[in-house]
Amino acid sequence: MTLPIPHSISPPTGGTYDGCAYWQDHDKLLVANQGDGKIYALSAISNTSISPKPVTVVGTGYNTPSDIMLSADGNTAYISERVGGGNLLRVPLSNLNRAAATVIASGLGNGSINQIGLDETHGYAFVAVAGNLVRINLSTNSPSAVASGLDTSNTSGVLASRDGRYVYVSNRSSNTIVRYDLAAGTNTVVASGLNYPQHMLWSDAGETAILFIQGSSPAGLLRKLDLTIPAPLVSDIAGPVGDSARGLALCSPGHLLISCHREIDEVFLTPYASTGPLLLGIGFVPVDTMHIVDGYATTTMDPDYFFQVRDAPFGGTLPIMINFNLARDSQARYYKVLAGPAGHEVASVQGYSDYRWNTALDRFELVTTMPAGGFYPVRDAGEIWLNYWLGMLLSTGSQPNGLVSIIIELYDKNKELIKAVPVKKRSVTLTIDNTGPTVGFLQINQVVTPLPKMTTRPVRTCDVVMTGNPWFTFTITASQAQQHLAGWSLVAYWGENRSATVAGDSYSNHISPSHRWAGITTPTAVPPPPVLPNPWWDATVAGDPTSTRCAHTFWLYAWDRVINGWGYVHGGAGYHKSVTIWL
Repeated sequence: MTLPIPHSISPPTGGTYDGCAYWQDHDKLLVANQGDGKIYALSAISNTSISPKPVTVVGTGYNTPSDIMLSADGNTAYISERVGGGNLLRVPLSNLNRAAATVIASGLGNGSINQIGLDETHGYAFVAVAGNLVRINLSTNSPSAVASGLDTSNTSGVLASRDGRYVYVSNRSSNTIVRYDLAAGTNTVVASGLNYPQHMLWSDAGETAILFIQGSSPAGLLRKLDLTIPAPLVSDIAGPVGDSARGLALCSPGHLLISCHREIDEVFLTPYASTGPLLLGIGFVPVDTMHIVDGYATTTMDPDYFFQVRDAPFGGTLPIMINFNLARDSQARYYKVLAGPAGHEVASVQGYSDYRWNTALDRFELVTTMPAGGFYPVRDAGEIWLNYWLGMLLSTGSQPNGLVSIIIELYDKNKELIKAVPVKKRSVTLTIDNTGPTVGFLQINQVVTPLPKMTTRPVRTCDVVMTGNPWFTFTITASQAQQHLAGWSLVAYWGENRSATVAGDSYSNHISPSHRWAGITTPTAVPPPPVLPNPWWDATVAGDPTSTRCAHTFWLYAWDRVINGWGYVHGGAGYHKSVTIWL
């Protein structure tokens, strides 16, 4: 397979570029230049019509800067210096000059520091210096060695895991990448035979793979170390890269910038643009004009689909499935979920939880997402979620029964609304019903006179019927207030695991364009005529002498069609009466 080839996007320079970082808030690449002690910036927006892109100086006065890392809030840069004793600096991004910097740690060793491993979540930075892997507390500015025996003269890359447990170190002498387990105090070679590995970068927020540059002059390769398998695998993903490539920055899924000594290279790993709807489904129900009609879900036209429903309204808590690929390709960083009657939709502020894979711990972790002011973060590319498309769990308890609109809105990094997504691809109207079914078991009746003119007498609960016919009718109701009943059944139970269906009905016998069926709303005798051969239930069962000489319990049960997208919501409504038949 032909590898994507990086191409230069910067003008020729006499400097010596080293580490780099993507500044998302301004869509710029920041690059440390160890040759002239300056920090440079160029636009990270891909635009082939502008090549080369202008490079500007945004910071001066450094002593051989070797790397730059940015804080998650986009306010702070961490910069390492090789000369002047070896320093780690904290600099505001509003003023990147060395004069504005705070020295976090000094005296780390001249010529030693290469890449900074930043674990901002736990408040640490890691550097490889003087034969040690050093952890620097970003609050107290105090360094401490957490591992020793490193060949730091040839250590290039340092990369920290998000959970704070692991640090990966690449070495250009042993041609390895080693994982240091800070909790266990052990280290493991996870890749070898690499031929001069350089700076490293996580391929995705889920930390499923490490991207790194292999080789130096005249050219090298961009490679990937897959951590999702028991024996991590290294593969080539792009090349050749420019001369003496050092730094890597991931701007968006598949879009990387590479800082080389004399140029900045750009490469696209996956020339892919997402399409399709933004709102994919409500749980297992696709959102389109075939599967949701008039607000009701139907999947029975696809008989092989595992979730079979017909004219089903929605209720309970709805899983909102969102096309995060399309959201990211639309440059969205946030989204809102609005719900309510048409024209009165309100943004949800409900949190929800889902399992996300933690590669370092080799297990799923439960992660709760809470929206800030109604803004939910778009899931990062490469993260592995158990429910990949789940965008939130929307409670409908506060919504009125009837038609309710659900709308997804996308917002950019500045929380400005993105209007490029067509409305039909980001909204749906659902019929909401949170009422549930009801039943009423009014009376058991024994048939006194059969056809042609049937007469009955009432049988009280717990009566013993010892005379007359073994024939019975039952006065019941079985309904659903919003007329979304799915079915009802009346079953007789007696003896040792014996039963018989007395009567029943289902929506499949009452399908109509209105999608509605109320069931039995007024007291009605069942089995209802015409039932052949007789409009009653006969307790006599051939071959079973216990059927007319035993206690009987009659169960009335009703259920509705309301779903949440993953299953039925309300369960059934039940009622039972018992008598003894001794004939």
